[in-house]
Amino acid sequence: MALRIRDILTDELYRGFRLEAGIAGLGNKISKVGILDHESEDVITASFTKGEFILTTLLRVKDNPEKLYDIVERLIDVKASGLCIKDIYFNSIGKDVKELADSAGFPIFIYSVVYMEDIILDVANKLKIDDINKKIESKIEEIISNEEESLLITKIANEINPYFKEKCIVMYCKLADNDSLGNGFKIVNCDKQHKVIPFREGTLIIYTFESSEKIRYESIKRFLRKSGFDERYIIGISTITDNLGMLSYGIKESMYGCDYAVLNNQRLVFFEQLGVDMILLPLLDNVWVKKYYTTIISSIKKYDEQNNTDLLETATVYVNNRGNMKATARDINQHDNTVRYRMQKIYQMISEKTGKEIGYEDLALGVRIHKLVEGIENLE
Repeated sequence: MALRIRDILTDELYRGFRLEAGIAGLGNKISKVGILDHESEDVITASFTKGEFILTTLLRVKDNPEKLYDIVERLIDVKASGLCIKDIYFNSIGKDVKELADSAGFPIFIYSVVYMEDIILDVANKLKIDDINKKIESKIEEIISNEEESLLITKIANEINPYFKEKCIVMYCKLADNDSLGNGFKIVNCDKQHKVIPFREGTLIIYTFESSEKIRYESIKRFLRKSGFDERYIIGISTITDNLGMLSYGIKESMYGCDYAVLNNQRLVFFEQLGVDMILLPLLDNVWVKKYYTTIISSIKKYDEQNNTDLLETATVYVNNRGNMKATARDINQHDNTVRYRMQKIYQMISEKTGKEIGYEDLALGVRIHKLVEGIENLE
């Protein structure tokens, strides 16, 4: 997980920073910090690099504020991550500069009290931590790809944190709005037997405990609240794994749970409470599962496309209502007989394609898999 502009903004150091433009670029990656001092517009290309977070007083153009446009344009060309202007000479930017930065997703901040040296040191420290996190992230990827190798997984887990206890629960957390300003995360009061790891597009928490301890849902929720994971986050929580050698399953379950929470507009999901989706989510990439739901769903989708109908929507609402005709008719604002006719048509089409009579269980399973597959694809 790379260091992004939004990741640094929650620190006290940046509290007085005022975003003037380029809010869409708060997710820009920071590679290092640079200082724009006496560089003229025509040498900016050679002086700065992609991802550089630029600090400046704009001393050079203090008497020619219209030249700020050219500077910003050159910084955008070299793909700098953003620009921070100390308000010694400039307390605002022109409308044309704002429009340019907004269109390019190039954040421009104005600040006053903070020393440039403090910003440079802070970002350098964060980049060091980010480098450490990248190495840990690669170890997590190795654990995921070797789920059957319990001894190897235990070894890697102990390399990540030698203080891990025997049993564990894994939590995967994502910000509900990844582009929100000021929604970065900083762990507090985390015991050394646990580990918080930036992973892919979220945060992975490996929460370990002794075999003799009894862990309840409420204690996990309290831990999350205490650590700063509040209503801004979408969280998936695994089942309890009996030993570190099963950590791969815990990680995957927490990520499946998080995906499920996103799909169903929930904030917190325990994997073991997903019912049949506990089985389906890990199998969505299985070729036979894909063939099954394609067989069940494809004829309905084809008919809808050719006849401008919405039989698939009817089937989905019907399954969501557990086969209740009246509830389905109410939800789609149709008469009971209309729903009955549509369902007969659906069963007939699928049966003709498969060569055998199809019942509610077959349709329900196909619709459920289809919903999960389409939802996961839309997340990617």
